[in-house]
Amino acid sequence: MQRCDKNGIEIPFSDINIDFLQKYENHSVLNGKSKATVAIRMRGLRTICNMAIENGIMRPSEYCFKKGAKNAYIIRKTHPEK
Repeated sequence: MQRCDKNGIEIPFSDINIDFLQKYENHSVLNGKSKATVAIRMRGLRTICNMAIENGIMRPSEYCFKKGAKNAYIIRKTHPEK
């Protein structure tokens, strides 16, 4: 497996970068998804990327969730609305 596939949409792991994640986040919010929903999906995607690196499918240099890195995507913390 070299791609993340859902409902016939194939996304190569090499395409998952900071720009892609920011565009996805903006698109999701503009289409009515809550920030909490986006954060949940991003955590799931981060898990998939971690598994891909562990299995040698994705290169560590392509990983864009690195904590403390200058060009890392930060998953926003959300707080429940009351």
